[in-house]
Amino acid sequence: MSELSTKAIASASDPAPSVAASKRIRKSIESRKPAESKSALVLRLLARTRGATVAEIAEVTTWQAHTVRAFLSIQRKKGITLSREIRKDGKTAYRSGAATPPAVPELSDRTLGTVA
Repeated sequence: MSELSTKAIASASDPAPSVAASKRIRKSIESRKPAESKSALVLRLLARTRGATVAEIAEVTTWQAHTVRAFLSIQRKKGITLSREIRKDGKTAYRSGAATPPAVPELSDRTLGTVA
């Protein structure tokens, strides 16, 4: 067997990459941004001034319409204010507002036990 073919066989069977190649791979992995979650994407769509329709959200996330509606329901339960508007084209759009703080009952003289 020739020396050239022996080197080719050795390099083909050796799975370890060179030091330079491993540094390039590590650098490319570290430089990547983590993918944005679908939930974060939907919240960004809802935060737009014109909001988003169920069809728009379903198209971007590849969710079905019932999944989009369930997501919106969960956001309401978490305290995010969602407003619903009818666009000029007749489609319903949803927009998000700031999260509403938990309700705190008003304090009055009666609650405090003082007499006026």
